[in-house]
Amino acid sequence: MKRNCIIPQPHLDITKPAGFFLEPAIFGVNDGIVSILALIAGFIAATVETKLIIIGGLVEIFSGAISMAIGTYISTKSKLEFYENEIRQSQCNITTNPTLEKKHLIALYREKGFKGKELKHIVAKIMSNKKVWKQVVVQEELGLTEYRVSKPFIAGLVMFFSFVFASFIPLLPFFFHQGTPAFHISAFSGLLVLFFVGMARTYFTGKHPIRSGIEMVLIGGIATLIAYSIGTFVGNLF
Repeated sequence: MKRNCIIPQPHLDITKPAGFFLEPAIFGVNDGIVSILALIAGFIAATVETKLIIIGGLVEIFSGAISMAIGTYISTKSKLEFYENEIRQSQCNITTNPTLEKKHLIALYREKGFKGKELKHIVAKIMSNKKVWKQVVVQEELGLTEYRVSKPFIAGLVMFFSFVFASFIPLLPFFFHQGTPAFHISAFSGLLVLFFVGMARTYFTGKHPIRSGIEMVLIGGIATLIAYSIGTFVGNLF
C-alpha cells in the first residue's frame, strides 16, 4: 500500500518541442471546419439568408473556440496533475519504502528478459544512483516522459486559434458570394482542408496518409449531409 508523504513538489521540465502542440492544432482545425461546415449546410438547406449565415457562423466560431479551448485546458491540466502526483508518489516511495521499489525494479527488468546475476547487477546499478533510479521509475514503470505532458494554457490557446482560423475557411465564401454558389465553394474548401488534416493526423496514428485524409473527408462529408438533411426537414416545417 502506498504511503502518503508530504514532500515539496518536484520541478518538472515540461518544455516541449513545437511539434507537441500539433495535436491540439490538428484537432482544433478538424472540429472548427466540421462544426461550421455542418452549420452552414443546415442553414443553406433551410434557405436561411446569407447575412444570417454569417452572423450564426461567427457566433458559432467564437463560442465553439472558447468551449474547445477551455476543455483542452482542463483536460491537459488534469493529465499533468495526475502525472505530477504519480511522480511525487513514486519518488516518495523510493525514499520511504526502497524495498518495495526494488521489487518493482526486479519485476520490471525480469519482464525485459534479464535473469540471475545480470538482473541483480542492473538493479543494483540503478539503485546506486537515486537520480537514475527516479528516472527509471518515471519512464519505465509509469511510462511518463516530458514529451507526454504539456503546458495547459498554451495547449488551450493553440486549440482556440486553430479552431477560429479553420472555422473561417468554410464561412469566408459567404462574405463574397450568395446562397448555393457560396456553399459549393465552402464545402469544397472545407473538405479539401480536412483531407490535409487527415494526412497530418498520421503524425500520431502512423496510418497511411492518403487513407487517413479520405477518412476525414468522409467524416466531414457525412456530418455535412446530416446537417443538410436536418436543415431541409426543419425548413419544410416553416
